Amino acid sequence: VVGITSNGVTEDELMVEGERLDDVSILVELGNPVVDDIVTVGVEGTLLRVIKYIKGVQVNLVGGSVDSLHVSEEAKEKGFEYEHLLKVIQVELRNKFHEIGPMRISLLLDSVEVEKLGDDIKSFKEERKAQVDGATEESVDAFYGCMRCASFSLSHACTVSPDRPSQCGSSPWWVLKAQALLAPGNPYYNCTLIEKGELIDPERGEYSGVNKATSERTKGRVERVFLHSVFGHPHTACS
Repeated sequence: VVGITSNGVTEDELMVEGERLDDVSILVELGNPVVDDIVTVGVEGTLLRVIKYIKGVQVNLVGGSVDSLHVSEEAKEKGFEYEHLLKVIQVELRNKFHEIGPMRISLLLDSVEVEKLGDDIKSFKEERKAQVDGATEESVDAFYGCMRCASFSLSHACTVSPDRPSQCGSSPWWVLKAQALLAPGNPYYNCTLIEKGELIDPERGEYSGVNKATSERTKGRVERVFLHSVFGHPHTACS
């Protein structure tokens, strides 16, 4: 099971509990107060990638959760210890999200402890999925802006909401939210929160805050955008 939550963490901790690989759980707890359930989705996506970075260490996933952990004899001979896996997670999460704050990262190898956490993690993930699936433009406090394509498309400034995917289709809104809150100012993945402002046209999806942010981000090249209509003032494109 892989779970991420916020639980009063004040400093970085790396913990290995248990010795036998009879069951495995990796738990990352975040102490940054800006982290909510939605943000953890974006962070977890990075976690599931970096746990495979160590040569000779195989972490198998089933349904987005850790199922098993295998360490090769070569890795053992070269001195691999479980703490190294946690250190890789710690370093890579901080490389990706420089404002992530304190982290408690636990590798649980005790089947009793894993079973204790199982129900809580399952409930957390189910509730989190319901929040993601049920989100709408009306239910979120802000939208999410991405400028990854600005280097080659100067008139493009992507605005993403639960009801409007990113132009490239590769950056869902929950990933952009995590990026905006935990890695602000990243020159390679520049994401920001966009205040919605006044809803000018609910049918076409025009918001005063989106217009303002688009004008600022395109340096005045585009001053008005419809999120849900290609007629009149269509959303900008990177192609």
